[in-house]
Amino acid sequence: MRHSVFRRLAVAALACVAAASVTVSPWAGATPQNDYERAKAELKRLGQEWNSLADRYSANANKLYALDRNVSQTEAKVEELKALVEQKRNNIGAQARSVYKHGSVQIGTALNYLLSPAISDDMLRANKYMDEIQGKTRDVLNALRASEEDLDAELVVLNNDKREQTQLVAELKSSSDEIKSRIAQQEEITAQHRERIEAERAAAEQAKRQAAAERTAAQRTRSSSGPDTVAPSSPGPAGTSGGSSGGASFSQGQLAPWAAAYGDMLRSNYGGISSIGGWRASGSVTGSDHPKGLAIDVMTSGASGDAIAARAASDIGSSWRVKYVIWNRRYYSGGGSSPYSGPSPHSDHVHISFY
Repeated sequence: MRHSVFRRLAVAALACVAAASVTVSPWAGATPQNDYERAKAELKRLGQEWNSLADRYSANANKLYALDRNVSQTEAKVEELKALVEQKRNNIGAQARSVYKHGSVQIGTALNYLLSPAISDDMLRANKYMDEIQGKTRDVLNALRASEEDLDAELVVLNNDKREQTQLVAELKSSSDEIKSRIAQQEEITAQHRERIEAERAAAEQAKRQAAAERTAAQRTRSSSGPDTVAPSSPGPAGTSGGSSGGASFSQGQLAPWAAAYGDMLRSNYGGISSIGGWRASGSVTGSDHPKGLAIDVMTSGASGDAIAARAASDIGSSWRVKYVIWNRRYYSGGGSSPYSGPSPHSDHVHISFY
């Protein structure tokens, strides 16, 4: 009963490990920082699971060692009893031969006495003593045989226990090796997320520095142009709109750092912006970049919208990581522009998506 209960517990534990071994980590839509934290948490959980399995493996290995020792001791006892039984058998044979020899003499002597007027009491007592000796010897031999059978049965039980423990130790070792492999995979995933976060942080810092440099250049241009001249605040290949929209609201949320930096640059260097929308939980079209934190909507109109769209289109493929632009029924990508026929004409805002 004890071993069957232990085996059921071990099988249940292995079933839990097998169920946990299916690692699902797409984490779609999550931010890189959330991916990293989840990867660290999964790595910690796997480490704890492996430590638990290692402890159980060690405990079962110790039990197996104890069973090996018990089996060896029981086998030695069986061999010792076999030798004792053989010795008793030899003793019984010797006693039987002695009884037969002396019994023959006693029978002859008894006949002589029976034929004579007197029967010897000493002879009768001797025969009774020999019968008692033979009975005691048979009892000892039967007891030894019973002990040998009991030890044989115990040896069978111990060997069965040993086989079960050996199987459990092998199963636990296999599960431990599997956990080790999953830990190694999770460490690789965690390292990849860490590298991704560092790369995105570096890109965001570079974008901020570039935006700051452009603001500084724009301020110098405005200062050198004099009070009566409105100079472009951020010279770009497709033209710009002077002024600033520093007071415009900017809903960033879980927006990617470089997308947020680009929105700040536009708000600081371009006029005519009423607000900027960024991350939101759902998009108006399938595959929208807004829930991913990789798109902004610059609310504007007219010439300001033209200037902002031209600037964003010129930054496609640059360090700003602009992917495509939609403005006033036109779609701008690395291959040029084309008509846009989506559900929104984008005539009141410039949509900018990022890599």
